[in-house]
Amino acid sequence: MVQESRQRKLHAGLKRTHILCFYKSINVMVSIPRFTVLKEKPTAFTLDECLKLIHAAGKHRLLITTLLFSGLRATELSCLRYTDVADGKLLIRAAYTKNSHERHVTIPDSLVRELRAHRSGSDRIFPFSRHGIYNRVRKVTKRAGLGSGWTHKLRSTYATTLLQAGVDVASVAHQLGHLSLQPTIRYLDTLGDKALQQKITSALPRIGTLEEESSNGNVHV
Repeated sequence: MVQESRQRKLHAGLKRTHILCFYKSINVMVSIPRFTVLKEKPTAFTLDECLKLIHAAGKHRLLITTLLFSGLRATELSCLRYTDVADGKLLIRAAYTKNSHERHVTIPDSLVRELRAHRSGSDRIFPFSRHGIYNRVRKVTKRAGLGSGWTHKLRSTYATTLLQAGVDVASVAHQLGHLSLQPTIRYLDTLGDKALQQKITSALPRIGTLEEESSNGNVHV
């Protein structure tokens, strides 16, 4: 399948192309209809694959770990500064986000300590361009024997891990910087039928308890 970004570039190029047909000395402009961009199904690394990534990361271990534990986009990680690291969270400034909305991303305290202790020789923690981060992630993924991985797969892994742990979709959307729930809901596809079944079956006893309390008059709406 053609990648979503390439589909969009192809369509943009076609829109800028004028096809002229000459028939009986009349110039006829043929319009190019808009086609629907096919959304790729999100994929995520397994726990074993994440461990392989970290072990194969070498000097880029902190970069890989930060992506796995924060779900940041490559541009957001590239622009992250030491002053953006607070106790238990990262400040993602509006100027560096995809949708120009500032947010705070909750991260483990252990990652906070590592980020503060890291010395990059710059005010940015990871002084690489977006494409520089892409290249480093691909190299580490290949070194780990997991093919040519993309930065977004680490983001998908982060989202999937939160959903598997029972974090609600709205909170996951906030962590990822989504302005609506729709992009986040796509990550439910990565859970698999077994994980969804476990979530549903674990919720049913709670529903039964609510029904019992309601019949006894203990639940007030």
